[in-house]
Amino acid sequence: MEKAYDRRFKGVMSIESDRTLWISLLTDCFTQFSTVFIVIDAFDECSNDERSKLIRDLQQLPVPKARLFMTGRTHMLDTRNLHKDNHMRNWLQEASVLEISATQEDVEMYLRQELERRGEGCRKDLSDCIMNAISASAHGQ
Repeated sequence: MEKAYDRRFKGVMSIESDRTLWISLLTDCFTQFSTVFIVIDAFDECSNDERSKLIRDLQQLPVPKARLFMTGRTHMLDTRNLHKDNHMRNWLQEASVLEISATQEDVEMYLRQELERRGEGCRKDLSDCIMNAISASAHGQ
């Protein structure tokens, strides 16, 4: 696995051969371990086509041994390709979804800390104006 990782980041492999190799390596993990945890962060930042390809790749893995954790915004589940593909739609319907959002107080606390850390010499009234404008429009993000 380390050799494959090194080859990928030296630019030797293309994205498609990379995908095939990673699925192969992941499949090998299933033969060596009773449970394999897969974490995919920022799934919503993939293009619709890449999202669909990734889901199809994940569908090839042995489900009873896989534990998949994906993060992303909920709009990723509303893609055109998902609605057309019954198998994918059914596969995702079995998933547990936990929506996590920040409260306005969380956003304000974060902004206050960042403004204090970065805003040396920034006027208090300007800092308050920035914090209020951003936190009011954050809507849990």
